[in-house]
Amino acid sequence: TLFPVLRGRAESVDGDISLTSNLRWADGTLDMPADLSVVLRELTTSEVRVENSSAEIQFSQLLPPTTPPGQEIKIGVADVGVPLSDGRLVFELPGDGTIKAQVRELDMFGGLLNSEPFEYAPGMDPFTLVLAVNGVELEQLLAIAKLGDISASGTLDGVIPVTVENGEVAIRGGNL
Repeated sequence: TLFPVLRGRAESVDGDISLTSNLRWADGTLDMPADLSVVLRELTTSEVRVENSSAEIQFSQLLPPTTPPGQEIKIGVADVGVPLSDGRLVFELPGDGTIKAQVRELDMFGGLLNSEPFEYAPGMDPFTLVLAVNGVELEQLLAIAKLGDISASGTLDGVIPVTVENGEVAIRGGNL
């Protein structure tokens, strides 16, 4: 299994992955730079649906996974219970097991989500990501909220702190 984390979780997967590497052994050191290309046409699990996403990632080393800053994942559609689209996740793998990243220009209900740069380490619990919200269309938000016969117009700006703790996702203390 290429991605064991998806075993038993992926309902549908369609995409292409290409990895090119030249291994060099010199002076007792193994050098393993690589280029990874990922085209994800569809990935569906019980929690998320991702479509039309891609990445071209340069690894300065495969072991431990290390990249220069500025690697980018282009997100076509990501439905995590809320439809998101046309954004980017810019990241770096410094080689110490952490991920340094930033969410950029992810469309949500006609507005944009961005984050400040953040750092994540596998197993980090709790983990909080603060998303800046700009120009979210209230009418589009209410169209999927299913709150009955409520209508509104205008835009929302503010912050949404998303916390993952013990496998549960919560939004606490947001301000729109």
